[in-house]
Amino acid sequence: MMGSDERLLEESTLSQKPSRLSLCMLRVYKLAKSLVIALLLVFLLWFLLINFGPRKRKLPLHDDVIQQQLMDIPRNTKDDYVHIYVADDIPVDYNVFKGCPVSNCVIYRNDSLLSQADAVVLTPKSKITTVRPPHQTWIMSLMESPLNTQDLEEFHGKINYIASYRYDSDFPTPYGYVKKIKQQLPTKRHINSKEKSGKILWLVSNCFTPSRRDVIADALSQYMTVDIKGKCGMGRVGTEEGFRLMREEYKFYLAFENSQCKDYVTEKLFNALRNDILPIVYGEKKSFYEKIAPPHSFIHVDDFDSVKKLAEYLIYLDKTPSAYAEYFKWKSNYYLSNSQFYCRLCSKLQEKTTKVYGSLNDWWSKKDCTQVSRPKI
Repeated sequence: MMGSDERLLEESTLSQKPSRLSLCMLRVYKLAKSLVIALLLVFLLWFLLINFGPRKRKLPLHDDVIQQQLMDIPRNTKDDYVHIYVADDIPVDYNVFKGCPVSNCVIYRNDSLLSQADAVVLTPKSKITTVRPPHQTWIMSLMESPLNTQDLEEFHGKINYIASYRYDSDFPTPYGYVKKIKQQLPTKRHINSKEKSGKILWLVSNCFTPSRRDVIADALSQYMTVDIKGKCGMGRVGTEEGFRLMREEYKFYLAFENSQCKDYVTEKLFNALRNDILPIVYGEKKSFYEKIAPPHSFIHVDDFDSVKKLAEYLIYLDKTPSAYAEYFKWKSNYYLSNSQFYCRLCSKLQEKTTKVYGSLNDWWSKKDCTQVSRPKI
């Protein structure tokens, strides 16, 4: 028989052994712990990839560049006003800083104060000295295509920033800027094509251009009436009169660019969009127009195998008011604004400028243009 001391020792030993339930709970705990650690590692990896990993680069258009620059408010602003000299050949409204997130900038054109300016905005044709003082920031404004821009060699090593219609500029300054309306609105005006008796309007001052747009216009006139006004047509027309003709008398407008160059789309498209006339565009590729214009707001020449096919479609729209009106539905969802260049510039000038372009000709090159011998008709 087992003595009392032996029984106590056996009971003590048994009590120290973990029960089957305890072992099961221990395994569950270890499994849960491993799962939590694994989930934390997955989350950490996802966070690092999202914030620091490689991204598919979007085309640097509106919301990717212009809006980002407007939102990039410097932490510290200068105590004194930032003086910006704008060359005489650049149109500017002196109220450009109204509503800007940073507005301690002033604009002037007084040549006697040029040397005191903190920044200078100029063009290749601006009549100012080509010697940049060390304290100044120079911004080159380029709004003509490289095919119509003089050689920029004299500015090599002098320009800090470029402002141009190209979206890879330091400051993109497109001729027009389309923004989406946050809340859908009814179309302000009913576009009634029956009220317009004219067919195609073309306001043009440069008659023979690198894009050879005149060839397309001439071919189109074989099928429809094309009224050409300006230096190349039936006398010059003032700006406001031209806009009135768009709004009240004509259905289609030839928004043909003088050059086929990277991102080169001028006021021709945006004037048509503002004035209730359907633009027929020619210049950049259709895919680029689709990125900068409201959806279904224009007709691209490249969509047609021939000018005859284009004319047939225009005749169809002319005779079908409902189909014509479809091109103006965008007005309920989009509106035309400006890119607020001077707001963005004022914010940037709060920082010290270190960037300098060595060769402008390398960046602003005729290689970015297409030489057209004769467009397809």
